[in-house]
Amino acid sequence: MPKAVPMTRAALRSPAVDHPWLLGAAIGVAFGAAAVASIELALGVLAAPLLLYGFIRSGVKSEMVVAVFWVSFCLYETVFAALTLQGFFYPFYAAFFVSAAVSLLRTGIRIQAGVLGTYVVFLAVVLVSFVGFTEPIGFEVIQRVFAYVIGLVVMLQFRSWRGIRPVMLATVATGTTIAVWVIATSIQAGFRYRGDIAVDQNVVSFFIGFGVIVALAAAADAIATPGRRSRLLVLLLPLGAMLYALMLLASRGIALALILATAAVVVRALILDRRSLGVVFAVAAIGAGALLLPGSDHLMARFALDDTETGNRRLPIWEALIDDFVQSDPYTIAVGHGFGSSELVVQRAFGSLTSTHNAFLQILYEFGVVGLASFLGLHVLLLLRAYQLRNGRGLVMFGLLWFLVGANLTLNAPDGFMYWTALGVAMALGLWGRAPRRSTEPEAPPVGLHQRAAAERALPP
Repeated sequence: MPKAVPMTRAALRSPAVDHPWLLGAAIGVAFGAAAVASIELALGVLAAPLLLYGFIRSGVKSEMVVAVFWVSFCLYETVFAALTLQGFFYPFYAAFFVSAAVSLLRTGIRIQAGVLGTYVVFLAVVLVSFVGFTEPIGFEVIQRVFAYVIGLVVMLQFRSWRGIRPVMLATVATGTTIAVWVIATSIQAGFRYRGDIAVDQNVVSFFIGFGVIVALAAAADAIATPGRRSRLLVLLLPLGAMLYALMLLASRGIALALILATAAVVVRALILDRRSLGVVFAVAAIGAGALLLPGSDHLMARFALDDTETGNRRLPIWEALIDDFVQSDPYTIAVGHGFGSSELVVQRAFGSLTSTHNAFLQILYEFGVVGLASFLGLHVLLLLRAYQLRNGRGLVMFGLLWFLVGANLTLNAPDGFMYWTALGVAMALGLWGRAPRRSTEPEAPPVGLHQRAAAERALPP
């Protein structure tokens, strides 16, 4: 009787796993065939197997779930916006919560006490805002509240220094993919105004902006670090594609947010190492080259419009909110008018409009001074932590936070999932931004339920 041969992991591997070039060739052929039908189908064919391959090969599974979620959510809201898949992201959310719970019970979790406390205060104020809430609590309300929580949940997915890398790669890859879609769509439409895409250009620009900041910070780190300068050449092409796509989309608010974040990254990089000045010239050269391409004048044309002085007619909205807020009683000034109340004020004053077009004013009006203070405090604490990190990941964290702050000036960005996902990534960078030190001394144990119970049992009576 023939002897049974045990099935090992190596035996179960496919040739594509041992020879990635086979997978690359197959994806390339499929991409070319799909591109004949549509650019959306081609990008889907390209993204799906790469995400699956990356997840299988990765040794940091919980962080890879965040990376896959980032790519999936951004592409679903932009490239595949015409596609409706009910409940598509529920498995991601379930995986996040299960992973965080398992980590807490088994090995414990790391978190900065000040950041956690400020975050919890903000969430508590949000819950208080439902006192006296008379509107029906529908799906949109639940979705917005859940978005507020997702930042903390995303941060809990990160367990090591190595787990940051796949999410950073996913950010740049996502921004580049969306940029390619914008450019291709614009070419097909004959470079019509703002790319002629059927999605909110501000949202698309917001997603691309994340990729720009990460790529810029990585480029600044690469040019200042011997042995990494070859990475600069790899980053220039996607950076150029993303900048050109942003010019086509012509979002003034996101452009200003990127200018703010870029200035912060460049100044911080120069403080750390003057050799980073090279990235300024590289980005300037890319931007100048993009300005020579068709459709790149859309952004400058929008800044030349008369409504730029009034923030695209946002100033009257902001004035109405501030006037109504300052007339409130002390308790309302402290904790706000309640969840969603800002929309009613804007609608009452301007008819069909509901957005405040400023996240800080929205939070102030709905959650009061306490809510705004905790929201701002969370960002300030993270900015201080980012400034302490004297490496490339500190630059990424610094740039992401300033980009979020800048976007809040003209958008209600915190209403969406990607804002809090990015903030969760920034919090993870604050925890795992430094490489682990090689030391013979044992590290302090994480704070988990099992560890805490064991420590209490070990105490003398």
